[in-house]
Amino acid sequence: MKNLLIIEDDLQLAFTLRESLKQHGFNTTIVDNGRKGYKYAISKHFDCLLVDFKLPEMNGDEIINNLRVRDIETPVLMLTGQASSEHLAKSFRIGVDDYLSKPFSHIELTARIERLISKPPMQRYSTHKIGEIEIDFQGMCIRKDAFCESLTKREHKLLEFLILNKNCMVSRDRLVSNVWLDKPDITHNTVDCYISNLRKKLKRIKAKDFIETSHGYGYLCRI
Repeated sequence: MKNLLIIEDDLQLAFTLRESLKQHGFNTTIVDNGRKGYKYAISKHFDCLLVDFKLPEMNGDEIINNLRVRDIETPVLMLTGQASSEHLAKSFRIGVDDYLSKPFSHIELTARIERLISKPPMQRYSTHKIGEIEIDFQGMCIRKDAFCESLTKREHKLLEFLILNKNCMVSRDRLVSNVWLDKPDITHNTVDCYISNLRKKLKRIKAKDFIETSHGYGYLCRI
């Protein structure tokens, strides 16, 4: 029996999906909170994840980005009422494998899940170009021309999350919830120190400082 994780805060929909999928031989686990769903996704084995976009504490894109940074390649089917081209392009870039816009038919949902499970894991790029810098995901470093600076795992995750939310102000609390998921009790001063370190490394490779500060609130990646 294939195991599915449904991360959906509309419990009526989630329970309806579970009954429908059970008839097709799927065993489902339901979680109605983004942060809790992410913890389930990294601690247990699932053949496919069904992830709503709008979720409490951590949205669908944030869950998927965190999974891909950890090299967890479990297929993800996004369930969304937001089907704009811009939103879908962003979700696919961070690692969504397929999506369905609500409302959808259960027949189509089942067919898409079966297709995702039967596909080999998607090969993802080891490097990504953002403006004038190149981020090396495997080598854990940033480069510009002949200059290179290594990143700690936390710095890498922080930079990745800011870029994921580029041109949007991200609060310090949201950074703590997503980048320091394992240490939710850290202070805002810790976030500020990591931002300062990233800026120093950008300066050393002679890259433009694209991280803007909103004093008393958070940071914005201007790209």
